[in-house]
Amino acid sequence: MFDILNDVATASVAVTCTNSVDECLKSCDGFSMENLSFVRATPLEQNIDSEGEAYSVRFTHSSQHDAEHIQEKLLDIVVKKSGTDNSGIVLVSASLHEILTSESILYIGDENTNAYAYERALYVGGLESSNDSKGTDQRVITAKNGASGCEVKVTLKKAEAGAAEAAA
Repeated sequence: MFDILNDVATASVAVTCTNSVDECLKSCDGFSMENLSFVRATPLEQNIDSEGEAYSVRFTHSSQHDAEHIQEKLLDIVVKKSGTDNSGIVLVSASLHEILTSESILYIGDENTNAYAYERALYVGGLESSNDSKGTDQRVITAKNGASGCEVKVTLKKAEAGAAEAAA
């Protein structure tokens, strides 16, 4: 994994619409997730624009809001190195997936009259005009799909010093 991703512990993502086109507003505006934990980074074949090292990076979060509701969130991003010294990072695509399930749907029986599942997913590819800014504890990558107007902002946060030392 390239050095840019070494200490990443969590990610947050927000997708907004920069155009006032109805299709854009309906499809991508307002989809966001916060504090997703790093799961893995998988190297990709070097076929993304035929240059640079690229990775598929997965983040996830699962929580039980109360006794009956379970929420699953998943973020997959594809990133590649950029810049003449390869110190930058470019966001190539983002895939967001969220599921909210009533716990009773997990059990089969006659008592499932109130069972439900709510799911939404969004894939934004063809990202360009990527902007990469880094701070002490985080890195923010912003990219836009020019055709749809969807803008994706991913914030990668490093592990806190105490948490990183405890894990080692």
